[in-house]
Amino acid sequence: MAQAAFLRYNFRLVGTSTCTEGIFKCCNAQLAYVNLKVTDLPISGVQLGGISFNYSTSSWNEPNSASYRSLIVDEVNLMAEDLGSTGLTLTVMVRVPAGASAASLDLCDASSDPQQGGCSYYLHSEDGVCCPSGIALPSAGVPPPPSATCAPTQNVPVTDTSMSLQYYERTTSAATTTFAFLLANHNPVLGCSKSYCVDVCSWTLYLDPNIASKVAVGHENPQNNDRQTIEAGSATSPASLTFNYGPVGESTATFYVTLPAGGKSLSDLCARNALPGQGARPCAAIVRSTSVYIMVFFDESDVIIVPGAMPPPPPLEQMCTAPRAMSDSCLVAQSARYNTMSSSAVFDFPVAPVAAGATCQPPAAPNDLATVHLLLSPATVDQLTTRKQVRPSTGLLLDRNYGARWQVATTSAASLSFQVQGPLGIAEICKQGVTPDQPVSTCVVEVSGDLGCFRGYVTATADGRLIWVEVSISKKGVGASVIVPAVVVPLVVVLLATLVVMAWYRRRKGQQYFFMNSGSDDLDRPLATQSMNSLRDDMVTPTASTTDVQIRVPGASQGGAMPIGRR
Repeated sequence: MAQAAFLRYNFRLVGTSTCTEGIFKCCNAQLAYVNLKVTDLPISGVQLGGISFNYSTSSWNEPNSASYRSLIVDEVNLMAEDLGSTGLTLTVMVRVPAGASAASLDLCDASSDPQQGGCSYYLHSEDGVCCPSGIALPSAGVPPPPSATCAPTQNVPVTDTSMSLQYYERTTSAATTTFAFLLANHNPVLGCSKSYCVDVCSWTLYLDPNIASKVAVGHENPQNNDRQTIEAGSATSPASLTFNYGPVGESTATFYVTLPAGGKSLSDLCARNALPGQGARPCAAIVRSTSVYIMVFFDESDVIIVPGAMPPPPPLEQMCTAPRAMSDSCLVAQSARYNTMSSSAVFDFPVAPVAAGATCQPPAAPNDLATVHLLLSPATVDQLTTRKQVRPSTGLLLDRNYGARWQVATTSAASLSFQVQGPLGIAEICKQGVTPDQPVSTCVVEVSGDLGCFRGYVTATADGRLIWVEVSISKKGVGASVIVPAVVVPLVVVLLATLVVMAWYRRRKGQQYFFMNSGSDDLDRPLATQSMNSLRDDMVTPTASTTDVQIRVPGASQGGAMPIGRR
């Protein structure tokens, strides 16, 4: 029109589904005028429900805040019931300045508010008592939740609901950084004063796509292990971590997210611009009920427990009250083995019965099972519950407060084997300082049963031959959940190595036959060969299902080192 271009910004004025009278009596208030924080774009008209309304603009300067431009839509004079079930469209027409690109323009002002991406608004009542405020956000800008997750469509301010999410604590070591988030629900049976008294059904934290495959997840209650979904993201949706549950009634729950590197911050963990209104905040999250959802933005300044402050005391360890020495047990935890690599580490903690005839005390009757308790660090447990790179996979209880527990027969050997991300050592894998007499860089292990409890401190020996083999065969390939690549020995490599060994053996036999017939006394003696049984793999089973995880120790012919004393 007259060589001018116009942009139309559409909002929707809706009534809340429920209304509870609080301090301010707003349920029956009459809307007098609408106030929007806007930029200095030239506004050419305003319509509400297709009808033109009077408007004006003016500059305001709030205390302790930057000045902003205000768009006033006056003489609205509407009650909530006048909006109908779908609300009324509020349209603001803007003329594009000469030489400007429409894609670079934004009607919404962010000079006095970091929540860029939406328009801050105030709804003023006729009597001046009621003034709801918030941010009008593009509905299309909120990513959908994962499938089979509650999916409310109505966004409401945090202060109007019984739900709240807080950045609780950050703990860091040389090898890991753990972020703790406290989700609270204040919805008692009687006495909720919020407009939306609801229960949490899920919540989502939006992740930096570069670390989505590296995060480990921890739950305050081990019964909730696995109740999370990690999505790698796409061109239209950011990477995300969704917890498929939350507190109900009057309760709280703590959630833990760990990165396999020390000294990380929220900027390393979270996705920028994941939600409308995130602005300069590094982290964005959505907390959902079945009917409404809230958006929460936070940064390092929002942490509750400041680094260096005294953290709350940890829960009491579920340990034996009067343990005997591990050396007195008929089933003992032996020295562990580990292999720390540049980006991962493999560990094996064996237990085995003592030699026949030895004087010892059994932890349980021969036909009963004994329980082995290994006190792993919380970050280690989070990795195992998230990635499932652990054996045995059944009958294993993982609790980030107490470590790992599994049951074994008292008359046969067994082990706990796992892989974790990061170049971790025994001091990072296991809890340190559990008891006053625990040596440095050891793991506390208890073996218990109906007949007694025995405690020991296990050291670990480096073994470069220890590698992790993950077998996963599926027509669909890698599943939707995040699967961390393991150190894999492909079947083709194994077959090629076998062919090389067979060719070498046949050639060697031919040489031996030639020299034996040539009369050489030096070569008449048998060749010094190595029994394959001396390098047997105690953890490899004859058969394996498609989901079994195995640890192999390759022999010298497969690139491994000779055992000490056999080189």
